[in-house]
Amino acid sequence: LGAALGWAERGWPDWALYRPVADAALAARLPLVAADLPRSWIRQPPTFLRQRVLLDVAWGAPLAVALEAELVEAHCGMLPAAALPRMVQAQRARDGHMADRMLAATAAGAGGTVLIAGAGHVRRDRGVPWYLARRDGDISAFVIAFVEVIGGLNDPAAYAEVAPEGPPPFDLLWFTPRVDDRDPCAAHREQLERVKTAG
Repeated sequence: LGAALGWAERGWPDWALYRPVADAALAARLPLVAADLPRSWIRQPPTFLRQRVLLDVAWGAPLAVALEAELVEAHCGMLPAAALPRMVQAQRARDGHMADRMLAATAAGAGGTVLIAGAGHVRRDRGVPWYLARRDGDISAFVIAFVEVIGGLNDPAAYAEVAPEGPPPFDLLWFTPRVDDRDPCAAHREQLERVKTAG
């Protein structure tokens, strides 16, 4: 399945990390559905995306500021300021689209769905569950975030993130060992340099 999807060429983490999930779903004859927004849509004008997700629903300033800060941090502080509004819009559009895909699968008789996505996408306060709640007030979601343990930080409460508005963004934190001790920002800088050199 990983080879058929061209997984290795898409820049995602090793397929071996995801294969057990796919194997379990296939063994149980459960459908596997791509949920993310097509990349070609993200390049479309803002009005195109607004017609498909709840981008016009007002957010409180704390949520908007928190999402911007998360995106800047995820890009190691190297995200150009001019790119930030578009990145925020793309993130929201992706979350809304994933919510739509989950609801469509449920309506088709799945009885329920499981979304495998990054922690930023599954946050209850501004991610996919936020859109699910606005599309169907009767739907319930249980949100798990995988958290890599930091050496020397042994108090579970220290990992509990406080949401800008309302309750914590996750129902459960699942602690995992760190994959490695490499600095992700160093790798990001190298990638940017390769892009500049190639350009």
